[in-house]
Amino acid sequence: MPLRAQIQGKDVIAPLLDDKKWAELKQDVKQKDVEVILPCCQNTAFLRVSPLGTKHFVHTHKRNCRWKSESMQTIRIKSEIVLACRDSGYEVSTEVVETGWQADVLATKGRVKIVFEVQLTSQTLEETLHKQQQYAQAGIRGCWFVKKVPKEWTTPTHDLPLFQLSREHEKGYYVSAELDKWGTHEEKNRLSLYHFVNALLSRKIRFCSHLKTHPIQ
Repeated sequence: MPLRAQIQGKDVIAPLLDDKKWAELKQDVKQKDVEVILPCCQNTAFLRVSPLGTKHFVHTHKRNCRWKSESMQTIRIKSEIVLACRDSGYEVSTEVVETGWQADVLATKGRVKIVFEVQLTSQTLEETLHKQQQYAQAGIRGCWFVKKVPKEWTTPTHDLPLFQLSREHEKGYYVSAELDKWGTHEEKNRLSLYHFVNALLSRKIRFCSHLKTHPIQ
């Protein structure tokens, strides 16, 4: 269920369309005034809104498409990341495939490129590090949001920004930036996913190996 499609030669990101533009586009597609093409496989698509309220595109016929099917939860999370990136002043794209790497969400501002990956199924630390290295070799930063932290990963590092998604609430998802002494994410000090991504891109959340205090707290 992709979030990105090409319409009349231009990229369109479904979550970035307001309800009025979405309805107009849906009518144009229904009347066959425009054709929706998916960049992942060049197949045609139609518009749909998931039960979770996420605007997205659906393959009319899925032939020769290498992009794996995604759950409604995944596209909801990706949609929240997309909106946070846009509102933080970044250009944003989804389901990006380049030589040597592919990305769920790609945020760009000038020369800065940041990939956001959503991993709701189990993945080993080795697999995650391999993909992270691919981004680094392409000059791109990588940031991971996971449902389950790899068991081998107990200490945060600067080279692997990895954050655990908490329970779902009525407006989306929570994420924590902090690990407790047992290597699991704290329930305190958490933000909604949207606000977390916004804070991360604004450099309000950064990696620190040491805590610094003022003489007077």
